[in-house]
Amino acid sequence: MGSKRYVNRAKSGAAVVPARLRRLVGNEARSGTKKLRGPTARPRRSPPAPPASLPVAPTERVFSRAVEALTDRGWFSCRDFADPDLVDALAAEARSLWDQGAFRPAGVGRGARWQVQPESRGDSVLWIDPDHATPPLRALRQVLERFREHLNRELFLSLRDLELHYAVYPPGARYERHVDRFENENFRVITVLLYLNDDWHPEDGGALRLYPGPDAEEPIAEIVPARNTLVCFRSALVPHEVLPPRRHRFSLGGWFRVRPEIPLPGSTPRRT
Repeated sequence: MGSKRYVNRAKSGAAVVPARLRRLVGNEARSGTKKLRGPTARPRRSPPAPPASLPVAPTERVFSRAVEALTDRGWFSCRDFADPDLVDALAAEARSLWDQGAFRPAGVGRGARWQVQPESRGDSVLWIDPDHATPPLRALRQVLERFREHLNRELFLSLRDLELHYAVYPPGARYERHVDRFENENFRVITVLLYLNDDWHPEDGGALRLYPGPDAEEPIAEIVPARNTLVCFRSALVPHEVLPPRRHRFSLGGWFRVRPEIPLPGSTPRRT
């Protein structure tokens, strides 16, 4: 997927975190500490509960629907996945980082075989270092951690961690049909995507097209990348492509992974 570039702590141009989001992430968002959990010098006390006007989203029912869909067909999509204030903060952060020039062109291959091929993959990415994530990113990781635990409990997947990155497709960029797993490696299990695009319509392009298998010619779904839409699918089993957008297309994506194995020499992304 390319050499990793890491997000440093929020710069002066980074998005301002809404007050409701600060309450959502509790003391972590206010203190700016690196870790989500752990002892502090202050006396122990229970973390503040979210205000009544800010329900915890998504619900376990959404996770259960995802498990059922992943089992039956290998993919799942839903609108209004996370708290709207959280998604607004993530979208503003992605746009700010893009304006600062923090993204780098994505590539294909690994190691010595990594290269930029804009004709087949035209997006730019910014990899997330979880130890230096901003409050909105930490809040989203808390939501996705609940999702990971639910997947492990129901599907016995032994998912261990989450790898995340921001991505942007400029107008006309695309990603040709592929699967999200390198040859000779199996640690990426579930792909997760959260779209950050406001007021996005089918005529804006940039749809995610999913296929039922490596030999399928016709897609089984074409998903509009509208804001707060979640998509997840089995990384090795669902070929997919990104169609060219007519304006900048932002997302936050990554993979739930099992314990990484030592890659074999010459591993490359698989295409179908």
